[in-house]
Amino acid sequence: MDLFTSDVHSREWESLAQLRSAFEWDLPDSLNAADRLCDRWARTDGERAAIYYEDETTDREGELTFAELADATDRLAGYLRAVGVEPGDFVAINVARKPETLVGHLAAWKLGAVSAPLSVLFGPEALAYRLGDCEPPVAIVDAANVENVRTAADRTATAGTRLVVGAESLGGESLGADEREFWSAVDAAEPIDSPVETTSDDPMLLMYSSGTTGPPKGIVQCHRTVVAHLPGAITNYYNLDVAGDEVWWTPAEWAWGAFLSVMIDALFFGRPIVASESGAPFDPVRACEVLERFETTHAFLPPSALRLMRQSNVGDREWAFDTFRLLTSGGESLDGETRLWAESFFDVTVHEGYGSTEMFNHIIGDCTALEPATPGWMGYALPGHRIQLLDPETRAPVDVGETGEIALSRDDPTLFEEYLGRPEATAAAYHGEWYLTGDLARRNEAGQFQHVGRVDDLIICSGYRIGPSEIESALTGHAAVAEVGVVGVPDDERGEVPKAFVVLDPEHDPSDRLRTELQDYVRDRLASYEYPREIAFVAALPRTTTGKLKRGDLTNLPSVEDD
Repeated sequence: MDLFTSDVHSREWESLAQLRSAFEWDLPDSLNAADRLCDRWARTDGERAAIYYEDETTDREGELTFAELADATDRLAGYLRAVGVEPGDFVAINVARKPETLVGHLAAWKLGAVSAPLSVLFGPEALAYRLGDCEPPVAIVDAANVENVRTAADRTATAGTRLVVGAESLGGESLGADEREFWSAVDAAEPIDSPVETTSDDPMLLMYSSGTTGPPKGIVQCHRTVVAHLPGAITNYYNLDVAGDEVWWTPAEWAWGAFLSVMIDALFFGRPIVASESGAPFDPVRACEVLERFETTHAFLPPSALRLMRQSNVGDREWAFDTFRLLTSGGESLDGETRLWAESFFDVTVHEGYGSTEMFNHIIGDCTALEPATPGWMGYALPGHRIQLLDPETRAPVDVGETGEIALSRDDPTLFEEYLGRPEATAAAYHGEWYLTGDLARRNEAGQFQHVGRVDDLIICSGYRIGPSEIESALTGHAAVAEVGVVGVPDDERGEVPKAFVVLDPEHDPSDRLRTELQDYVRDRLASYEYPREIAFVAALPRTTTGKLKRGDLTNLPSVEDD
């Protein structure tokens, strides 16, 4: 396995195409994710830092070495076993950006259990749906959200034990009969001797879809994920340069796949992760302070975070980003203007990437060590991933330059195992040899992909297929536009027309003149039929807990001009 990983980033490659051609998967039969990400480093270099943490909600800061992380996860695994958790059971993790989140995942995996991350932004209803769906015998809960979890558990009659992180912050409130303070339980537990033996195909992780359409689905991933991550990690996240001094950070919530992806890509190579929790929403200034203070080298910043930074006053200060050398972004389309701003502000390479919870990895992305990046395009097919663009109606491959649905070969090891308890939905996700992502893209002659939108969001205007992402990307380049979402709305003459919902920069006010200016701005940059025939100025856009735009809610937004 180590030979496999080193071969990819130690050989000299002339092009990404050459690397793709030479690449072969090497999947072991037996594989435990916790052993690969934690214990093997504890055995060989235990004093190496695994986590740097600062927690403003509890005034804690410090670090955990791999040896300390291995001991904590052995003990938590021992506690879980003692209270009846068995291989295949679910362990819910409802904790913020704190070391306990990482300890919870690794301990569950050591026991052969399946970790189920749940957002700390979820209220009782969202939690009740997920807890009722997977019925975890144990939930690890942040004290700040414990009341929501209690309410959710009562609603679903979910029995089990809760380990409360930061219970001291409850101000003397006594814990329930089925609740224990996290570290008290861990410290008193008898540690397991070693991780249970699991196969590559054993379940390891349960993540719920964002639920932009319909109820969220539980997406089951397996232990092979740590190997399936490697080609994307080495090319897209490391840019073929695993130097040995990397420090990783992301402001993304730790229940999101972006964190788990960063976690795997850092810990597999024995690199530390920064856990920085403030208990507050994303703050551009604080983000820069974290990058500076922890001498971060690599970071994942979602497009929404980069746009907030671009609109803020972070450029008014001098920052020492001397160690920062690579920024990755994904989860939604990254417009070219924001990408260029980020490269200039941070003075780093920006790599865009594309994946999904079902794939749990970047299957498309940049690797600028081998191929140039183009703002507005999300990169190339990465090694190990066979990708095709299919016509959404006929399922036939489309030509270069045409829009099609991104489809991934169904034997790709990054793909999920199943939608929990939904065999029909699992089967419907495939067409023959292809997994259908639901995302639309086009490919150019160089092999780069450009995201166009979702199949469900496709706008058919006078027979033309229009993807909303392209219009959004164009509008974001205008100085007056802070955020924008585009959907199709009914039109008697054209069937559908694009309508843009625009959040303005504070320096600009809504007006008919600005509306016309924005329409002309798009018309000058895209095809004449792609400009938004209607524009509404709104106060904010609806988003999921992971920051993705909820297009289905756009048409319900009130216009600020109606106030």
